[in-house]
Amino acid sequence: MHRQLTKMGAVAGVIVLAGCGESGSKADEDARMPEVEHAATVTPAADESALIRSANAAEPAEPAKTEPKGVAPKKSSPAADEKMSKDVERYLGLLKEVETLLNTEKNAQAVAKGKVLVKEAPEEHEAWLSLGVAQRHNGDLAGAEVSLKKADALEPKCGKTLTHLAQAVADQGRCKDAIPFYEQAGEATPEVTVIWMGLLECQQEIGDKKGAAATQTRLDKMMSESKKKGT
Repeated sequence: MHRQLTKMGAVAGVIVLAGCGESGSKADEDARMPEVEHAATVTPAADESALIRSANAAEPAEPAKTEPKGVAPKKSSPAADEKMSKDVERYLGLLKEVETLLNTEKNAQAVAKGKVLVKEAPEEHEAWLSLGVAQRHNGDLAGAEVSLKKADALEPKCGKTLTHLAQAVADQGRCKDAIPFYEQAGEATPEVTVIWMGLLECQQEIGDKKGAAATQTRLDKMMSESKKKGT
């Protein structure tokens, strides 16, 4: 079902709420960290509305499958095609509902819809990411961590997933555990300032002066380049 949903979504031109691509959802906006309390030299990114962008390329198409000699290729029936189309339509509709509920701060309802999503499409990265984001907004940080780790397992190196995961872990007071996720998020989407701000805060929290200095230098450079570009 995973590739069917991905293919159908692409054909329909739909940008899924929680995918690794660009989106304008409340979930994306709240992937931003608050201003770093302990970093006096850090200023918020000039473009506070910058969205989490994935460095992942589009999923490559599956190689053509050939049937064994003497076996006629299987043809899907109109009924099967119609069912798949309805399944995809429902899936994308649920994703949109979660997005709308998060945008209106109805987080508990978003969690409920997210749970329906993962029940109906357990192999979909976007389903688990949507649920994890909703859980994080609703204050269930442990639940969000579990869901986001499942999303990460289904589609590794998604900057958006890793950023939400790092924040969910850090918000539980586990900065040391959050640092690897921030670092992976930075590798996936190095242009996102909020990732480095979160990493800096965690490095300062655990007393990693050398790491914090390196991250501070990166942030200063990013801020300087942003000012030059007028963004």
